[in-house]
Amino acid sequence: ALAALLTYYGFLALFPLLLLLVTGLGFVLAHDPDLERRVVDSALSEFPIIGDQLGRSVNAIRGSGLALVVGVIGLVWGSLGVSQAAQHAMAEVWNVPGRQRPGFFPRLARSLLILGVLALGLAATTTLSGLNAAVGPAPYWRVLMFLATASINAGIFFLGYRLLTPKQVASRNLVIGSLLAGFGWSALQAIGGYLVAHQLRQTSEIYGFFAIVL
Repeated sequence: ALAALLTYYGFLALFPLLLLLVTGLGFVLAHDPDLERRVVDSALSEFPIIGDQLGRSVNAIRGSGLALVVGVIGLVWGSLGVSQAAQHAMAEVWNVPGRQRPGFFPRLARSLLILGVLALGLAATTTLSGLNAAVGPAPYWRVLMFLATASINAGIFFLGYRLLTPKQVASRNLVIGSLLAGFGWSALQAIGGYLVAHQLRQTSEIYGFFAIVL
């Protein structure tokens, strides 16, 4: 039930985030034809079926103020729901009595801090990704970048777990889980990037579409 609740709010936050990203992309592409062409020619164009549709319709993407407002409101609402559900799940997992759990306003403050931690992590990993692309595909450099990204992700997970978990649980109890989550998430991202770049482009359109969904 706890995992289902997290999944529900996760999807509730995901779709406004996609709306927000597409709207922001529309504002940027409207004034930068070179960036528009690079988006069309990026790895997204390699996706079976939807890649061709993206290439044909990206010119029609334009920013909308209403979509921007709806995306921001939906993202904040869904994200706060995720963090509230995650705090409840952590309290249940660690078997913290209800009377010792934080109240509504402390939970709300923690939820806002979680959004800041996620934004910090996104900025850090995006910077590393850009640095990796600029330096080149040398194997040793890829290994270093993976270790750096995994370390940052582990740190972000630790901060997130610390904010989500009631203070009765010692921080040292969160270290192992943070390391496993950080390195596991980084490995999942690396595998997903490899599949998109090297495998999906070689599949037929129908099977490739099923592969993207999976």
